Amino acid sequence: MTQYELDFNDYWRIIKKKRLIVILTAFMLTFFSLIFSILNKPTPVYQTSASLQIERSTSLTGLYMQSISWNYGDDLATRAAVIKSYSMIEKAAKSLGIIDSNMTSSEIKEDQSSVSAIERLKSRVTTEQEGFTNIINIKVKDYDPILTKDLANALAKIYQQENFKQKNAQIQNSLKSLKLQLDNAEKEYRNDLLRLQEYRKVHRFITIPEKSNRISVKLTENEENLEKIKSDIKQIDKILLRLQNNPDYLRFISLDLILNHQNVVLNGLQSQIDKIENQIIELSQYFTNEHPNIKTLIHQKKQTINNIISELKAFKNSLQELRLKDQQKWNSLNKDYESLPLQSIEIQNLEQEVETSRNIYQQLKINYLQSIVKQSDVIQEVFIIRPAFTPSSPINSTKIAPTTLAGMIIGIIFGIILA
Repeated sequence: MTQYELDFNDYWRIIKKKRLIVILTAFMLTFFSLIFSILNKPTPVYQTSASLQIERSTSLTGLYMQSISWNYGDDLATRAAVIKSYSMIEKAAKSLGIIDSNMTSSEIKEDQSSVSAIERLKSRVTTEQEGFTNIINIKVKDYDPILTKDLANALAKIYQQENFKQKNAQIQNSLKSLKLQLDNAEKEYRNDLLRLQEYRKVHRFITIPEKSNRISVKLTENEENLEKIKSDIKQIDKILLRLQNNPDYLRFISLDLILNHQNVVLNGLQSQIDKIENQIIELSQYFTNEHPNIKTLIHQKKQTINNIISELKAFKNSLQELRLKDQQKWNSLNKDYESLPLQSIEIQNLEQEVETSRNIYQQLKINYLQSIVKQSDVIQEVFIIRPAFTPSSPINSTKIAPTTLAGMIIGIIFGIILA
């Protein structure tokens, strides 16, 4: 049987003949594709972003703060995490009026609706470092384009403010710490100075040469006094010995000239002896020793000599006590004189402590005054370089036209096949 092969003209005649089927099939698939696209149209999601530039502080205080921080890249990653933290989202929600701005953090945590609102906003926010730069992008996705813009800008502004407060609060804390160190250093300096002054006062210490001269003079004076006391004691012993052998010995001496330490009682008794002796001599010119007046005077003379002997013994005892006291004083002075080298070392140590504490105090005072002057140099590290704008189109735009066109093409092909 002979086979007949269809050419293009044959196919075209068939399509023209059954064009109604092709058109109807194409129309139906196009219509269904359009309906399908409309029914499956997604809710539009909008996205926008705000960008923050993180600068290293160039002030002296800022550099000090950063000198104890870790790697700069880690710092940016930490900042990115802080920006989308719960506390930042909470502050942003308050500024946008999503939750009551008068509520405290504790009250918000107890309010389930507020917590849900914050968690919903938090899920809309992502942060990331832009390449290897010092820029952090705050991206917000939401169904509301206005909220998307407002939330991104609010987070950027709030983080800038909070960072400013935190950094400058650190400056204030550093000033307080420095002031405390300054007060302690001043107290230590004054205590060291007081100890030095007390040591000088107790030891009557001005300088080594001055104290050495002063002690040397006192030692010399004390030694002279001791020699005078010893001499008087020897003279008293000699007088007592001679009075035992010759009661008239007092007629040939003068106690006020022999003794270095004057005794008013002895001088008075010797004057009394001289007076009695003169009276006896005067009466002896007219009477014998048996005369009652002469006997009375002789008796008075003996009694006065006995009083002189008793007074000499008492005076000797007082001189011995005085010698003991002066000897103790001499021992003390000599001990002080011998301890001068040790005192010199001690006072040098005290002076060194005063000098060290004074230097520390002065340096801290200079640092504190410089910090007060530089307090006006506030630290601003965060700058908003790109604010967020209201997105004009969603990121998940619907594809109604392409889907409908694809349905129409498929309908035409399927209609041709059916024809």
